[in-house]
Amino acid sequence: MAYYESGVMRGNAHRASGSGVRCVRGLNESHSSARKHFFYVEVSQPHSLIADAGEDVEITLGDSISIGGNPSADLGYGNYTYQWTPGDYLDDPNSPNPVATPPTTTEYHLLVTDKNNCTAEDSIEVSVRHIPPELEFSINDESFDSGELYAFCYDQPVNIKLTEVHAGSPPFEIVITINEEDDYVFSDVDLANPRLFEGTPDVGLHSITFTKIADANGAVVEDPEVLYNALIEVMDLPVAEITPDGDLEFCEGGSVELTASEAHEYLWRMGETTRSIIVDQSGGFNVTVTDANGCQNTSDVVEVIVWDLPDVSCPDDLLVRFSDQAFDLKGANPGGGTYTGEGVSDGQFDPVEAGAGTWIITYNYTDDVTGCENSCSFEIEVTDDTSIRETDQDNVQVFPNPTTGLINITSEQPIQKVMMYDMQGQLVYSSNVDDQSHIMHVTEMNQGVYFLQILLKDGVHTQMVQIK
Repeated sequence: MAYYESGVMRGNAHRASGSGVRCVRGLNESHSSARKHFFYVEVSQPHSLIADAGEDVEITLGDSISIGGNPSADLGYGNYTYQWTPGDYLDDPNSPNPVATPPTTTEYHLLVTDKNNCTAEDSIEVSVRHIPPELEFSINDESFDSGELYAFCYDQPVNIKLTEVHAGSPPFEIVITINEEDDYVFSDVDLANPRLFEGTPDVGLHSITFTKIADANGAVVEDPEVLYNALIEVMDLPVAEITPDGDLEFCEGGSVELTASEAHEYLWRMGETTRSIIVDQSGGFNVTVTDANGCQNTSDVVEVIVWDLPDVSCPDDLLVRFSDQAFDLKGANPGGGTYTGEGVSDGQFDPVEAGAGTWIITYNYTDDVTGCENSCSFEIEVTDDTSIRETDQDNVQVFPNPTTGLINITSEQPIQKVMMYDMQGQLVYSSNVDDQSHIMHVTEMNQGVYFLQILLKDGVHTQMVQIK
């Protein structure tokens, strides 16, 4: 009930809800008997507070947009405050119209509060459209261009890697299909980890197709097989072999020709660039051949062994008489070889057979291990007995005689050569002297009588000596 006194309504009145005119029943107390009166009271109250976050929108990744309504709050008691959540990627979460730059689709909630702490809420979804990845790749350091044919030699591994990122958020997931059969999945690919496929396909033609390219936000390349596909031709290597024209082991002075299998270019170990080379020294030899496609192959090493010739030495030149008996030829080293020449038979020299004159005697020796041969030569001069003049015996001294170890020879004339024969006519000692004295060491000789021949400038001194 409500009543008025002196123009004031007294008593209780029911609170009216909302604006408008309401009918109120009251009691007039100024009269002795109660009378009912009806009157109207106009109640004025604001409309409910309204929050407007704006309409849902879509943006491209990296773009910004102002969110909220126009206005973002209405009605209520005014003096609004705003609170946007989440506040991430907003320039001012307390602004009625903040600028949003979300990396992914985000729903923002707006809470509006008026001066009487009345609140209202609304929300908006900002959808983020991700740009499909736009990437560049290389194959063996060449730009990977769709539809191209790339040729490689068999010994070259095929390397495909990421080289440029023009759009998309790394890391990427990439699937490569080889020959429409084998899938290779590569995760966490970025410029710091760019390597994708690495391998050596078999000889022949192969297709390389990117069947999936997706970035970290799930953006994918539509129909990547159209944008990223190529053919690879793997070419076989040329044959690299060496053929010798003879034995690979031979003696010094010999050689062998090595010939490479047919190719476009050749490069031997020692730098030769011809198909064939002549080898006359020991060592390992191989060749790298290159075909018309630029593919290379290297042959196995061929070992060539050149044996040294044996070291052969001959005795000093000899002077003998025509009347001397045949004697064994000795003094050449190493032993076991053969002597050849005028007057030589079965290792003996016969002055009579050879006749007077100077004869070249050759000694030939063959190494039992290597089979290599070498030779040396010396001269034997056969003199007519009448052409040798005996010198004055008093001009030459030979002592001691007999002897047990040494023989001293002195002469007033220069001694050119000293030779000694045993009683069978075999030459057992020979030495070129070119001095007026000479010492012979005969300790190793057998005891007996020997014929000593001393060749001087003006003649020959002959003498018998005895070794005890």
